[in-house]
Amino acid sequence: MIRGARSDGWRLALRATGSGMCVASSLGPAWFREGGDPSVVDTIVVTSRNRKEELCALMAEFFSLDGCKDVRADAPGYMPPEKIVGSIKDHSPAVTCRRNDSRGTAVILDTVLVEGGAVDLADVVSRLQLFASAVQAIEGELHLVVPQKVGGCEGDELARSLLKRLGLKANRIWTL
Repeated sequence: MIRGARSDGWRLALRATGSGMCVASSLGPAWFREGGDPSVVDTIVVTSRNRKEELCALMAEFFSLDGCKDVRADAPGYMPPEKIVGSIKDHSPAVTCRRNDSRGTAVILDTVLVEGGAVDLADVVSRLQLFASAVQAIEGELHLVVPQKVGGCEGDELARSLLKRLGLKANRIWTL
């Protein structure tokens, strides 16, 4: 388990389960190993301007620890992801990386309706369409990070509904 917390009390954890799936939940401070060992394994200090940068740094760290290569993130301490050129508008995803598999599968991750990121519906739709098209063309993976709640709605349900309405698919929706 990877756990993290900000000085203002915001807490997050990523847990790799036996099936290789990962889930997020609110937990204690600093970064720890599975089994509850209270000794600090690694401390990551993130100086950020907004929630998007914090989530990008956390997800970049997760993908790095998961063995991914060429991890880029829209967060302090990381090289920024390259822009993806679209026919109408170009966008930079929040995080990009390559899995450590035989194909080097590309992963594109973006934040949806997160403070500091795209919150205008037209911009969100444009980004989702571009990134979904890009991962389809390269046989990659699309991951989305959404808040737990968006205007009283469950964030993951809202994201799934939007994707369904647009006829798009995401490999993983992270609710943080």
